[in-house]
Amino acid sequence: MKSQEILQSISPDLVEEIFTSIHRIEKASYRSLLETLASRKKLRTIYLERKPRVERHLWMRDELIRPSNLDMADQVLQVWLLSDSQPMICAFLDTLGIVHDGKGLVDDLPGEPEPAKVHKAVQVLLKDYDARKVAIYLHFFADMADSPWPELQRLLASEERLKLSEPHTAQS
Repeated sequence: MKSQEILQSISPDLVEEIFTSIHRIEKASYRSLLETLASRKKLRTIYLERKPRVERHLWMRDELIRPSNLDMADQVLQVWLLSDSQPMICAFLDTLGIVHDGKGLVDDLPGEPEPAKVHKAVQVLLKDYDARKVAIYLHFFADMADSPWPELQRLLASEERLKLSEPHTAQS
């Protein structure tokens, strides 16, 4: 599932949580995102800054789900996950035995580990972390892997807690 599809599928409350978290933890990234999206729509950033935050965040999500903004949608999820959910990412990688930098970044992602390990890693996350965040991370991770991970794909399709909600339509 592409990052744009993930953003389109999540609830407005979770959209608000993601952008609020980025605003709180990664102010420079938030500002850059706002400026880039405004520029691509030929708007002045101040116009967006004057919108109520919830309205601004829904507008940002609606812009990010456009095909021309795939790069920014990827960046939003990456920044949010790495700043807000680092322990979850590290737990997943550690359970799989994948070497990382201690912050959840991997230099060379191997092919899919044995199915039992993947299943165990997913169950660890679902036991210890918010299922909504786990679902977003695993869908995002599955799309970023160089080669498909069949067991992870099977779990994403069959595990109810990993299913994202129905797509939300763009706000006018």
